[in-house]
Amino acid sequence: MKKAIIKLIVCALFLPMLVSAQEADKISAASLIETTLNKLGIEAARTKFREICAEKEKYSVSQSDFLILGSNLRREGKIKKAIAVLNMTIEYFPNSEHAYLELGRSYRSLGLDEKDLASTNRAFEIRNAKILKDFISKNKNFIAKNAKEVIDNYLEAIGGKENLLKIKTIKWTLTDLNSVNQEAAFLRYYKYPYCYRQTIVKRGHSNVTDGNNVWRVTSEGWKETPQSHFKYAPDIYGDFIEYEKKGISYHLLGIEAVDSQIMYRLLKTYEDGHTREYYFSAESCLFVMERRDYGIGKDMKQYFDWREVNGILFPHLFVITNKVGLGQTHGAITKEIIINKPLMILYSKNKQDLIR
Repeated sequence: MKKAIIKLIVCALFLPMLVSAQEADKISAASLIETTLNKLGIEAARTKFREICAEKEKYSVSQSDFLILGSNLRREGKIKKAIAVLNMTIEYFPNSEHAYLELGRSYRSLGLDEKDLASTNRAFEIRNAKILKDFISKNKNFIAKNAKEVIDNYLEAIGGKENLLKIKTIKWTLTDLNSVNQEAAFLRYYKYPYCYRQTIVKRGHSNVTDGNNVWRVTSEGWKETPQSHFKYAPDIYGDFIEYEKKGISYHLLGIEAVDSQIMYRLLKTYEDGHTREYYFSAESCLFVMERRDYGIGKDMKQYFDWREVNGILFPHLFVITNKVGLGQTHGAITKEIIINKPLMILYSKNKQDLIR
């Protein structure tokens, strides 16, 4: 028994040293590739790499050594050699985020923007996969199981459903993203449950809905526009309370990492079949982003800078991007939010619907 214990102790002490010695005897694959590149060129280096892959036991293949070699070649202006080395790195280490990032930089140096984008996107996919796996491992007992849980968590995060239901009117004043003097660009008026009116100040017209009908209001009067995308304008609670009454449903599509953020992805379906994708932060529970078809091409609307107003959190920055033309970005910054104050606003062509 004592001899067995002594043997185990000896193995524990000297085995790591033996393994290190064996590794030290191996040929550095990165150094061999560098020498071959310098003496014989790219094709010979690729052939040598095939040999290395076929006889792995002879070589020490270090990801960091290959990355350093590829990075150094790029900095020296030897871009094609750098690309060759980095592609070897990816072949041997297919989940190397840094190899894809460095490969993207190399393609960028040659003006190959599409290849740069593809490589960089792949790097972020690998990063997101790692982040998601880690999050699920740490929070597996707390992950929402359906869309209702996600929405309930969101309502709790912004101040609670009971507090939100106390809100009956909202006047929301916003400025343009590039506003210098913070002049009002948009005026939004909400009245419980579905009345909504947005006035575009510079153009002098308004879009109005009472939950069923939609009008464009100008100096020439009221014009009904039943096909307008304004019929999808959310109710005063953002379509997150009693949404079934409007024929709206939500379905949890899954949990994923987007730009290093863990998000729940929900599919929102309207009564007429129109759909949008909603994203909620799995960490803060806040509503982060929606993808939608808004009449001028599919776009992405993001919500930032949540601040408390009358006990409820509201997003104070909106950024919208779409792929029309070369790509467009616009949005608005909240200037003021007034809750539960009397409004003198028409929400339908019928003057009896004047709100006081």
